[in-house]
Amino acid sequence: MKRYASLVLILLWQVHAAGPLERVSFKDALPAKSPLTVVAYGNNAFVAGGYNSTMLYSNDGERWQLLAPRFTPLALIFANGRFVAPAAAGSISTSNDGLNWTQTYAGAPLSFNRMAFGNGAFVAINLSGWITTSTNGLDWNAESFTDRLTDVAFGNGIFVAATGGSNVLTSVNGFRWVQHAVPFAAQKIVYGDGKFLAALGSSKLWSSSDGLNWTSFAAPYLTELFFAGQQWFARSQSTLVRSRDAVVWSSSDFPFTFSDVVYGQGKYVAVGRSLSGAPLMMISSDGGSWSSIGTGVYSRFPQNGVNKVAYAEGRFWAAGNLSEENAMVSSTIMLNSLNGLAWTPFFPGQNDGNLLSLAADDGRIVAIGGWTSFFPGSSIVVRNENQIWVSIAITLGLTNLTFGAGQFIAVGPSGTLASSSDGVFWMKLDSPTTNNLKSITYGNGQFVAVGERGTILRSTNGIDWSRVPVIFTGALKSITAGNGTFIAVGPSGLIASSVDAINWTVTHLGTSATLNDAAYGNELFVVVGDAGTIGISTNAVNWVSATRTSSGSLKTVAFGDGKFVIGGDSTLVADLNQSILTGPELNPTGFELSISGAIGRAFRIQTTSNLGSDWQDIGSVTNDHFTVRFRDNTPPATQKFYRSVLAR
Repeated sequence: MKRYASLVLILLWQVHAAGPLERVSFKDALPAKSPLTVVAYGNNAFVAGGYNSTMLYSNDGERWQLLAPRFTPLALIFANGRFVAPAAAGSISTSNDGLNWTQTYAGAPLSFNRMAFGNGAFVAINLSGWITTSTNGLDWNAESFTDRLTDVAFGNGIFVAATGGSNVLTSVNGFRWVQHAVPFAAQKIVYGDGKFLAALGSSKLWSSSDGLNWTSFAAPYLTELFFAGQQWFARSQSTLVRSRDAVVWSSSDFPFTFSDVVYGQGKYVAVGRSLSGAPLMMISSDGGSWSSIGTGVYSRFPQNGVNKVAYAEGRFWAAGNLSEENAMVSSTIMLNSLNGLAWTPFFPGQNDGNLLSLAADDGRIVAIGGWTSFFPGSSIVVRNENQIWVSIAITLGLTNLTFGAGQFIAVGPSGTLASSSDGVFWMKLDSPTTNNLKSITYGNGQFVAVGERGTILRSTNGIDWSRVPVIFTGALKSITAGNGTFIAVGPSGLIASSVDAINWTVTHLGTSATLNDAAYGNELFVVVGDAGTIGISTNAVNWVSATRTSSGSLKTVAFGDGKFVIGGDSTLVADLNQSILTGPELNPTGFELSISGAIGRAFRIQTTSNLGSDWQDIGSVTNDHFTVRFRDNTPPATQKFYRSVLAR
């Protein structure tokens, strides 16, 4: 089981630190902003890189962090206990752990873009025909051998380099090379499963065990070629295909432009870019069915993305203006995720491609979409209690829905209200307003809907509705309920709260940005909005701005399994299973700490005096609230480090 730790240090006196709300961190599932081009695995770590000096690190292939090294890797391999990444102008960087990098010189002021390792030597080549070689990854010897080199691979005791012409170079040690004529002009050479394969950018592959004698056989039109996890992978017309023997190839459900793939920890990780230029990272257990890290890759255009995230049946569900990259027409994609990081696409069968909202009961999931000023009706997809998806179209324009008291209630433009017991058959309801309604929720035994011009409606049965006196004139974008309180959000950081949906208190987050959505969980309210705005509160009155890693538009937020998940231009996750330590506060009997985290989780409290590996348990807590207190009654020391570790 993965364990998460939070750490604080005390030195004799009390340390004043930020409170737990300020330290709730919303991290981008995929912190890269530019397309990714390379990925490698070694020493129990994944490392990926891409354009604009992007370098990422992960210890599990799902949780990624942006690294500080500012170089753009042109290639990346792990061999002989280290990562090696050549960059521009003769720069080569190395790392033993994937986190800390050392820059060295390639032996020539040139950009090397392909690498291989074998017989104790690293070899890098470039398009100008230069080869640089090193036995330790630090000291390099560069020489010019030919006019052009396009790829290099090692296997069966020999290096083979492709020239893009009718010859290859071979070497045993990486320093001395011999040229050989071959009956093809290969751009790509890869070693795997006991043989070299050469791809030509045509419907043919060439195979060799020694790099000298080659035979050809028919294959799909391949423009890239990789070997990972005992499988061959290739790019065929921007689609990933795979094969166990390089003879019989099958397509995967991977419709994106990928650049590299690696295998580690029982999973495949592939990187590349989407049609809109967004960074792409996918993971798979078998190389055939893939999940994306984050949801951005399914945004066909930059302004599109996830409109709604909800939590039901032990997973997160996402819907929005999402589409399959190579689809000629937009077809609806929905996504689901167990952890908010890795998202699996599925196609519920509706053809509009723009879902606006979704809700769930104990057996059904309902998503609505398709409403525009040009098409006033709605498309609805429903997963019934038999796990079967059906799609329908109705003439009512619906834009948001909720489930409560055994029924789905939806709202839309011009004051539209509608109810359904199953998500399939809908009944229009009488409405006390003609203003556009934007959002609806259920809580405290009543439905509450909000919309333009400060409109607030309420109903105790979902059928009969009354209007609440207007407390302001701005448009309310969203409403949620939690802990006996309703909160509605709108422009300029507006937040309105009420316990009865009749009497409202208005506050502001302290931003000019529009707030788009709100959620409640783990004794916390969270609001999200434009310009990466995130607010967090324990009482819906006093708010702080949360730490976040995105400046894009955030459209929706949901809570489940100890996590807040935010959708929009980015996918952000705040995992409260990673506890937050604050304090310590000095009292007459010792130090007292605050442990904030997911309710119901148990955390072990540990201490050490030297920040080494000698951590000692001094107690444990189970969070029955977001924040609990722990008193350290152990003897004092000159210095103490504390940490909390997820116990289960």
